[in-house]
Amino acid sequence: MKNVIFPHILSIFNKCDVCKINCADYTYNIKSNIYIGVVCCKSVDCKDYLLYSVEKTTKSYESLYNKYGKWISVIRTNGNKDSGWTINGDAYQEKENEPFWVEVIKPSEKIKKIIDLESIIEY
Repeated sequence: MKNVIFPHILSIFNKCDVCKINCADYTYNIKSNIYIGVVCCKSVDCKDYLLYSVEKTTKSYESLYNKYGKWISVIRTNGNKDSGWTINGDAYQEKENEPFWVEVIKPSEKIKKIIDLESIIEY
């Protein structure tokens, strides 16, 4: 199995995450967080490797919506279950064998937070 490239904080000085040589021409941002993602140059091999990595290290908003539905409950830091939340973008993994993180919002209170997928309870 290939090693994957994990989403990371982006900067304006990015080099290709794959070859580490060329300037980054393409960016894949995590939906809901434009500062987290992966980048690559114009090389077809680099793009293919990057797409492989994105597939392994992210879960799309659409797949999360299909799994959990529009409304979710979350387990808050204090251990209480809190309902009325919704997923607000893609989930991503920062390192191997670590949880997937996703931004959730609670429209009724106009708050948002980033939680791990294990903190989601189906509504």
